[in-house]
Order: sequence, then structure tokens, then C-alpha cells
Amino acid sequence: MKKLVSVVLFFSYFSYGQFCGFDVHRSELEKNPNFIAQEKASEQRIKLATQRIRTESQQRKSANQSTDLLTIPVVVHVLHLGEEKGTGTNISDAQIESSIAHLNSFYRGQTTGSTIDFQIEMKLAQRSPTCEITTGINRIDASDVEGYEEDGVSLYGNGASESTLKQLSLWPTSDYLNIWIVSEIDGNNGGGGYQGYANFFNGGSQEGSVMMYTVFGYDPTGDNTDWPLSRSRDNSTVVHELGHYFHLYHTFQGDDGATGGAYEAQCPINDNPSTDGDRCADTVPHKRETSSCPDENSCTSENWENDNTKKNIMSYYRCTDRMTADQKTRVRAVMEGSSIVNSKGSQQLNQPFVAPNAVCSTNSVSTWTSGILGVTLNGVTMTSNYSAGDDGNIDETSNCLNYFEIDGSVSYDLEVALSFYNFQQLGVWIDWNDDGDFEDASEQQYLDDDIPSESTVEISISYPENIPYNDYVRIRLICDLDDRHGVPQLTSPCTSSLNQGQSEDYTIYVKESSTASVAKNNVLNVSLHPNPAKNEVNISAKNTIESVTIYNVLGKKVSSYTVNATSKNLDIANLSSGIYVLKYLSSNAVGSLKFIKE
Repeated sequence: MKKLVSVVLFFSYFSYGQFCGFDVHRSELEKNPNFIAQEKASEQRIKLATQRIRTESQQRKSANQSTDLLTIPVVVHVLHLGEEKGTGTNISDAQIESSIAHLNSFYRGQTTGSTIDFQIEMKLAQRSPTCEITTGINRIDASDVEGYEEDGVSLYGNGASESTLKQLSLWPTSDYLNIWIVSEIDGNNGGGGYQGYANFFNGGSQEGSVMMYTVFGYDPTGDNTDWPLSRSRDNSTVVHELGHYFHLYHTFQGDDGATGGAYEAQCPINDNPSTDGDRCADTVPHKRETSSCPDENSCTSENWENDNTKKNIMSYYRCTDRMTADQKTRVRAVMEGSSIVNSKGSQQLNQPFVAPNAVCSTNSVSTWTSGILGVTLNGVTMTSNYSAGDDGNIDETSNCLNYFEIDGSVSYDLEVALSFYNFQQLGVWIDWNDDGDFEDASEQQYLDDDIPSESTVEISISYPENIPYNDYVRIRLICDLDDRHGVPQLTSPCTSSLNQGQSEDYTIYVKESSTASVAKNNVLNVSLHPNPAKNEVNISAKNTIESVTIYNVLGKKVSSYTVNATSKNLDIANLSSGIYVLKYLSSNAVGSLKFIKE
């Protein structure tokens, strides 16, 4: 095993190569047409969200209101070389936690140089993808992966396959910020060269950030001598790379379009700050310059207007310590309403998840001519792609981390963003009573054609007579090319022979206030006794109880009963001790009660 040495530079990019890890990684991604289409859709969403955020910001300022806090669930995968925990590449929990804490201080505007509060916090996951308790830190001995022990991960040179390493431990990127801690990048011996890289968050496969074990941590005073951090020990590389994850470019974006050969810096074009350069109007165009802190901008030969650019953490200058208001706006435009912000990954499990019943078979279409690009409900957006990017079908209904939530007493509009190309047709259904079909009243929400390209269709949600409070239900969306293109008209939610389009299934949790839930139980006169119970629990009601289902706290069904009576003793002797949720059907209404099994 090669001996790893400490890093001796603030940002490694300064002395190694022409491009930081973000640029190299991005140039490879841009070879994929799926990535290009996704980026176009993403920039369009950012543009619209930016306009909305600026309007809302003025309104909040007038009303003296603050911005909503966004929480990002984080999972850290430590890909070590077999050392004991807390030594070498197998860095300690404390070192990891110090990095997360500093990230939050920076993005909450609590550091000396950076006083802008992004109202964004990173939090180590408490709930795994299978909804089990977790620390948010996974440790994997990757020394057996070909090339890893010798050179670490390969970005642009020697080392193990990035994809192979990530597959060792990968959590859903739409629900977690995945960070992989590695021993080396391109065989840099733990020293110079690339120290980390990230890609823009879009919820795609293997997204996240790769970081050297020598930069992931905050200990500027050197108190923790056993932490194998680089000389600066200031977590600055991590802050920088997470900026990329949040869709921030380098402040010198556009200074050189080449991705190989001799580097020749040029002054970036910035005719339109919303589309040129780093897309932020409060930074100025400049060349990439490393390990310096010049008094003048070499592109203008004049002093800097302010410190927004020279001291910006997204530049390569050595005096970086801040971000700007426009960078905050761009970051929030990306993250507000995103699937990862909606993820329950950072929360302890307190609401049992019960996946809705399956309804339709899947599709398998792969084209770039039709597709659903985003579904938004109650401020949450599930981002997707053309059928070629999604293999014709997305089914997220078993995902206990990410689903829509609505209050059944409130009206909502569903927004569906469609393909940038061709006229489309669209259908939307909700299986309100969770009976495995979409044939009941109010379950068809929308079915229409002649929809122009680049459209966002707004649909007012229609509720059934009996709203399924405290229940998880399936929403299905299906689209295809319009019939003017010779494609059959959509007539059924379960069409399994789409021509060019795709189907998407998500879960909606229909919540109600605790007072409303108690009121329903009181109206139906439903009660459980004894509670806590040991071997039997009795359920009784004023009207006939059709059925009862019991779930554990992980949402797994453990018992079900056909009742068809106003009272029944339920045998719970075989259940383990703990808290359970009993869901009942009575008078065409679904309700729930909690009980404790001793």
C-alpha cells in the first residue's frame, strides 16, 4: 500500500492541471444527450424559480418574514483501505461531523466572511432507504477494488472506476446528498491534484460529491492532531464543491471553453448575467487565477468593485471566504420544492409508511420525443426526464422517504411539466380508496390532448366524497405524443403499449390535523381497549366495521382482519412489544388509531 501524505495547498486545483474536478467531471457528463436535456430543463426551472423567489423576497421583507429553512439529508460513505475506525483513510465520526457543522455555519451566514443566510442546512441521515435507524455514516473497506489501494478513484487518470466504487454504497440521490470519502484521486498520493468534485443536483444516478479524506473536516486551530487533514484544515474544499452540487458555477465560468491541450485563459463573455458566466449578476467576469489575491481584475485592469468575486468561495483565489446574494437566490431556486428537500431521510421515523396498492403494469419505451419532466404538488417537485432517460416508467410509490403530502381540507393545483418537443397528450389519475384501480368517482383528474411542447399543465385536484385521511394513495401520470403524430389517443391509465411516452407513479399522503382525526373517531364512535394491550385488543364502533389492518412503525402490514361487525376482539399475542397503527374501514371512511403492545 502506498504511503499517503498530507496536502500542502489550500485548493489543490491551484497547482495541478487546468480544470478542477467539477469541470472535468462535467465535460464527461455533457457527452450524454440525456444530461444535456436535463440541464436545459433544469435551467428553465431555475429561471422561473428565480423570478418567483425575488418577488416573494420583497413580499417577505415588507411583511418582516423569513425564508423557509431547507434541510438536506446527507449520507457519508467512507471508502477506506481497511484501517481501524478513526485512523488513516477511515476517518472518525467527529471529523465527519465537524465538516457538516462547518458547512451549516457557512451556508447559514454564521462565519466571519460569509454573512448571507441561505436558510439551508445539511443533516446526517437518521432514516435509511429502507426506513431503518442510521447514523448517516457508512464505512466500506474498498481496498479490494481494482486500482483503489494503489491510486484511489479515477477522475481523469489512474485509479479505480468511480462507478464501481459508488456502487459499493449508494443511497437514492433524489432523497440524500451522497458524499464519498476516498483515499486518493487520480493517484495523487493524498497530496496535490484534485481534492474533490461534485456535480449539479438533478436527482440522477450516482450524483453527489467525492472528497479526499484529507479535506473533509474543520479544525483550523489544529486542536485535533489525530485528524489527517491538510494544512489549511478549514473545510473550504467541501464548501466549494457543495456549491457546485447546488448548481453554482465557478466565478470565472466561460474563461476557457477547451477541455484539453494548453490552457489559455480569456475574459468570459457576460452580456447577459442570467445566461452567461456564473449566472450571478453580483460577481464580475474574470480569468481563473490561483493562489493569489490580486488588487486588480486582470480583465479590466481596474480595482475590484467589491470583494464579491475576489473573495468568493467559488473562485480559485487564496483569500476566499464568502458567497453572494445572487448565489443564494440561484441555490434556493434549485433546491426549493426539490425531492431531496422533501425527503424524510433526516427525520426519525414517527409515521408508519404503507405503500399504496399496485394498479397498472409498467411500460418500456425509450425515446427523446415525449416525456414528463416534472410533477409539482404542494410546493414539492419530483423531477424526471424523457422516456429514454426513465426507460418509459417511474414508480416511486414504495419510497418511504419521498412522497407528496396534502391536507384533504385544502384545495391544490397539480403542475405537470411536459417535453420541450412536439405536441403531447396527458392523463392523471388518483386511486383515492386504494382499491387497486382508477375506476371510482373523482379518480380521473385529467385526460386531454393537443398540448403544445414546453407546456406546464395545471390541474385542480378533485377529492372524493370520503377523503382518505391518514392514508397513502397512488397518483398515476401517463403521457404520449399527441394523436396528430399518428399515435393512438390515451384512454386508460393502464395503457401498457405507449408509443413514445412514459408513465409515472408517486405516493400522496393525505394528512389531517390531529383534532380532525380525533373528531372522525368520535363521530364514528370508534375505540380500542385495553390500550396498552397484551394478547387481545377490542375495536368497537357505532356502525359496522368492514375491515381492520395493523401496521408496525416501519409501515409493514403485520395483521389484517375481516370484521363486518360493530365490535371484534383482535388476537395480537404474536406481535412483538411496541407501537402499532390500526387502520379501519367503517361507513366508507378510513380512520386510524394507535395502540401499544406490551
